[in-house]
Amino acid sequence: MDHFWPTLPLIVPKSEGIALWWPIAWWIFQIVVMVFLLVMVAKWAQQMDRNMNADQKESVNDQSQHPPVQG
Repeated sequence: MDHFWPTLPLIVPKSEGIALWWPIAWWIFQIVVMVFLLVMVAKWAQQMDRNMNADQKESVNDQSQHPPVQG
């Protein structure tokens, strides 16, 4: 048990491995995608909040325009 991570059983001669730019590019790509998703979800949530507040104000206005029913 020399290695923790599994490796291919075949050895590639003269392999340089993964270039240094690849992990950096992958992390930047992931950060950009996650920030985009967070911004989209935040905008969606704010829009839902605005719609709920508008609906509540509208229902309050509707109730104030009609006099209470006395029975």
